[in-house]
This record gives sequence, C-alpha cells and structure tokens, in this order.
Amino acid sequence: MSLAYIRQRYALPWLRQGLRVQVDGRPGVLGRAHGPYLGVRFDDLPDHRLPCHPTWQLTYYGADGQVLADFTTSAERGVRADGSASSLSRI
Repeated sequence: MSLAYIRQRYALPWLRQGLRVQVDGRPGVLGRAHGPYLGVRFDDLPDHRLPCHPTWQLTYYGADGQVLADFTTSAERGVRADGSASSLSRI
C-alpha cells in the first residue's frame, strides 16, 4: 500500500512524506507508507521508522506549524483544522 492509498482512504489530501506529526504525544516526521500504516520517524528514535495508524492519536502539522488534522480525542476524532469532519469521524 502507499501514501496515495492512505490519502484517499482517510481523506487526507495534504498527506506527504516529511510532514510533522505527533503520535500519542510523541513528535516525529512522516516517512513512507508501511503497509496500510504510516511510517513515522520519532524525534527520540531517529534511526527507526515505526508503523502508526493514520487516525490513532495522531495530530498532523503543516509547514507553518498549523494543525491540519487532530485525531487525538474521541470528541475531536476526525476534525480537521477547517472544522470539516473526516469520512471516518462517525465510525
């Protein structure tokens, strides 16, 4: 699977390698897709890329630090910075 698949499946059109993320409170950078998961290089483990689900406890950040999407709480699950809901927010 690829980032293109993940982009389409989870309606994340801005998803790309190099994007800053925070997974369950740990900052990192997106790498390649790892099967149906995102490969994340965490700041505290720069030599490893670990698989992470695209919507589990994940916050995506744009180049200027703005939040693109925040999947960190059940109340906010699937809410993007513009207020629109992810296609999976009702699951």
